Amino acid sequence: MAETVFVYFLETQVKSLVLRLRDRFPGAELVLDGWRPFEIWVGNRYLSPSKFAGLMQWGLWSGREIEGWGATSLTGAGIRLLDEWGFLDESEPRLAHIRWQRPIESLFRAMRIYHFGLGKGPIFFRGELNRFIKQSQDIQPTNKPKAPKNCEALVI
Repeated sequence: MAETVFVYFLETQVKSLVLRLRDRFPGAELVLDGWRPFEIWVGNRYLSPSKFAGLMQWGLWSGREIEGWGATSLTGAGIRLLDEWGFLDESEPRLAHIRWQRPIESLFRAMRIYHFGLGKGPIFFRGELNRFIKQSQDIQPTNKPKAPKNCEALVI
């Protein structure tokens, strides 16, 4: 998960990192939040007078932009946009006091969370991963290894 990290890099740097992740970790997933270029511009106008604020560099209009970066892969392993959602799409109790902004966020789609599948491999969509983990926890191993007699060990 890259939370408000990529906005501080140039597009070429973000693209290079995403492509390296795809090539070195096929089947990995990347979740990041992205801002539109307009919000980057507005944010920088607000932050530019500050001596301590880092100016934002990169924004994206759509997750399909990153998906297009994977089309040039030599291995044929692309980048797939699996899902995208807004900060207020889910009814998170901690955000109840600002839920009234949900229609505005949906209209402008200013800040979104993007979920990508990198390369070839097993891909989990939001919610499926939790089901997979729960199912794997329900499986009881048939043969638990035994610890050696003269050794203290924790056997799981």
